[in-house]
Amino acid sequence: MKSIIKKILHKIFKKITKVEIAQNKYGSLLENKVILITGGTSGIGKALTKRCLEEGAKVIITGRKEGTLKKIKEEFNSKNLEIFKWNINEVELIEKNFEEIEKYFGKVDIVFNNAGIYTDKNYLEITEEEYNDIMNTNIKSVFFTCQYFMKTLINQKRKGKIINTVSIRGQQGAYEPYGISKWGLWGLTRGLAKKGIENGIIINGIAPGITATGINGIDPSENAYYENNGDNRVALSEEIAEIGIFLASNASNHIVGQVIVCDGGETLI
Repeated sequence: MKSIIKKILHKIFKKITKVEIAQNKYGSLLENKVILITGGTSGIGKALTKRCLEEGAKVIITGRKEGTLKKIKEEFNSKNLEIFKWNINEVELIEKNFEEIEKYFGKVDIVFNNAGIYTDKNYLEITEEEYNDIMNTNIKSVFFTCQYFMKTLINQKRKGKIINTVSIRGQQGAYEPYGISKWGLWGLTRGLAKKGIENGIIINGIAPGITATGINGIDPSENAYYENNGDNRVALSEEIAEIGIFLASNASNHIVGQVIVCDGGETLI
């Protein structure tokens, strides 16, 4: 009914939508933006943190280990970076923790749902506890984080963005918990985008192929070779972070509900 009324009003008043083309300048792409990055202490999350700060954003990162968070805070040594200890799968704490996080810079404009866990255990050996831990972290926490953040933006009549770290495992189908969770996250990203854009909230995702991160046990300084894609190498966290910067910036404001794949052509082979 709402969409029908909009169409009728549009025909009556012949409303012309004003479009402003983003003029982007590196070094200030995210100026005046406050960004929350879950799982921001290593790999893709750490690379995202670095680039967001470089582009003028104020950043809050979460992680499970206070010691690791403090090391990142010291390493970046920026007044625009705050840290917050949070096991993201504790969904009952989302509202309370968001309220605490918003006290740092007064608001949150963009959320990167980047936290995730993985196990390489054989399918026949995975326990229910391990299955639940992966699902709670990789998909359930994202569902309820998005829910709370979207409610907040709608109530405050503000626009915002959500970027989810998915995986090409979400495109290939899977039987192990990690792949199943990322498959679900792929669908959630696209589905939520339909709801979000009605309220000025832009939601997209990034689907990396195998990436040189701690979770994969790969150090690119030692060996980045990978035979299963056309580029014959793994992705770097910094490459994935650049996609994140693009999606967070005004340059991507007309991209909605998309999951950008960065896998060196692996899903084409």
